[in-house]
Amino acid sequence: HFDMNSEVEVAQTKYVSSCIEKFPPRVKSLIYWKKPIESAIVMVAGFTILLSLGCLSLISVFAYTCLAILCCTGALRVYYDFVKSKKDDTEGTPFGDWISKDADISRERVHDVVNKGLDKSETTATYMKHVLLIESYTDSLKFALALYLLSILGGFFNLITLVIIGFALLFSVPKIYDLYHPQIDKLTDKAKVEFDKVWSKVKVHLDKIPMLRKQKEN
Repeated sequence: HFDMNSEVEVAQTKYVSSCIEKFPPRVKSLIYWKKPIESAIVMVAGFTILLSLGCLSLISVFAYTCLAILCCTGALRVYYDFVKSKKDDTEGTPFGDWISKDADISRERVHDVVNKGLDKSETTATYMKHVLLIESYTDSLKFALALYLLSILGGFFNLITLVIIGFALLFSVPKIYDLYHPQIDKLTDKAKVEFDKVWSKVKVHLDKIPMLRKQKEN
């Protein structure tokens, strides 16, 4: 009985996005709404910035964001100094804990991020050379189809709109899947079976093309 439950659990989680699993624990906690208040604050702040970028320039958004923070911290500092003057208190500023924090970024962490970025850049460059120089007809055809679909998508949405949609999905899809993964997995299994049937028929026709058959034999 325990083994059966284990198999069911594995089957339920097999469609969890590998990208989400690679996220830091702090990010996964936010998108899975482990702490709803923190997730809500991050989501609202993100939507505010993205919507602002859709209406204003990046410089304007940066300036207005800093001004908003400055107004909040300024008001808090004035109120704190006023209360302190009434009590004849000699305590520090209300942001003492923030000021005392070390703002230095770990060199090892920076090197790790840069190295990962370089590795991904090399992988991307290798793949782009592979498909653009047509080392494989099948892969290049898939890439061309993906580009065509992107061109259609770009006709309906601009980049900032797609980023907003992606941000909304990031804060909704993982949680929905976490709650309803058995039902979602069943639908995904059916879709995968149908796709495999169609793809097997397409591969039969592709194998009949002389150039593709010759490349496969090589």
